[in-house]
Parts: sequence; structure tokens; C-alpha cells
Amino acid sequence: MREERNVRSHSTVWNFLTVSLVAMGVLSASLTTQVSGSPQKLTVQPAELFNRAKIDTASSTYDFLDNTVDKAIGVCNIPNAKLPTYNAFIFNRIKVGYSGSLINNSAATQLYNDDVIKELRNAEVLIEQNGRVVVDLPFAAIHNPHQTTGNNINDQYLDLGSMAYLVDDTEFTWKLKFAPGVTIPTGDGSSNNYNYLEMALNGHKTTKKSS
Repeated sequence: MREERNVRSHSTVWNFLTVSLVAMGVLSASLTTQVSGSPQKLTVQPAELFNRAKIDTASSTYDFLDNTVDKAIGVCNIPNAKLPTYNAFIFNRIKVGYSGSLINNSAATQLYNDDVIKELRNAEVLIEQNGRVVVDLPFAAIHNPHQTTGNNINDQYLDLGSMAYLVDDTEFTWKLKFAPGVTIPTGDGSSNNYNYLEMALNGHKTTKKSS
């Protein structure tokens, strides 16, 4: 049954790529040419885009991911907020996770399964690319407060109900929006936690075959 669902998902994503996205003219010229002229040299495969970072002092409109953030193992797998040529990303699930720690450490060392602080819980998540809104949702709508009590990893994700996409070779931004006067507290290592956030998109990426 699981294999059948995976095949169906692959087929749905492929159709969305080759029919809808090509017709909209949003892909890079290189990927459009590949899809239109040599689709047999492309494939789509399951993938997840993620970023993890300390967010102390975040307020107003905060850049969680932009072109200053580089790829780093265990921290971020999106180089400078741009997907490489031929690597468009089609997704329908998103997750968030929070860690509060008295230790000022790497974002790669956190578990991201703590209760969310109120300042973050009431924020909004905005992903944009080339002036197009990709995701615009309340943080509370994405976060599952019970995600740490079950064994099913799917409980960590919000199903968007339809497919969203990020095109290749074009920068995008990932922001948090806070109400006026709201700021993520600053950790001090004694009575106040340092604050860490994980956000991830789950779906499929396009990949050019090596031969």
C-alpha cells in the first residue's frame, strides 16, 4: 500500500511539473528546455528542504532564510536561498520545531521538540519567491503541539492540501512576521533560554540524470 501511494505521488508531481509549471513558464530556461525536449533525462525524487537557526531577538519581519545563509550539514541544505539549476522543488507538507536551551550551542545539536514560546507561537510564516507568495500561514497553524507524544513522523507535518512549488535558479526568502512590540527573548545562559527554530518543507525535487 505504501509503495502504491509513493508511485501515485510521483506521478502526480511529474504531471504537475510537466503540464502546469511548464505552461506557466516559471521554471528556469534550462529546466524548461529539459522538460520539453528530453524529459527522459529528468526524474523527481522525495526530498526535504530545511533550515535550523538560533532566533534570539527576532522581531518585526525577520529573515529566517535569505541569500546570506549558506549550506551546512545538519543546519541548512539550501545554498544561499536558491535551488540549483534543474532542481525545482514541489511540496505539500511543512513542519516547524522549537528548542529552548540554556546552552548557547550549534543549531545542529538541538532536538526541536520543546513547547513553543508564546512569542513564536503567535508569529506568521512567509515564504516568497520573485514576488510570489509561496506560503503564508500562522505559525500556530503549522505547529502540532502534540508532535512529540506520538511515534508517527507524519504528525510533525501540516498537509497543505495542495501542491506548492519553488523554482530552480531563483532566490527565495523565508520570513517570520511578529506583531508590533513582540520580540523573541535573548538567552543569557542562566535564567533565560537561547531560542532555536527548525522549519522544513517536504515533497519532491527534480533532478537531471547523470546519463
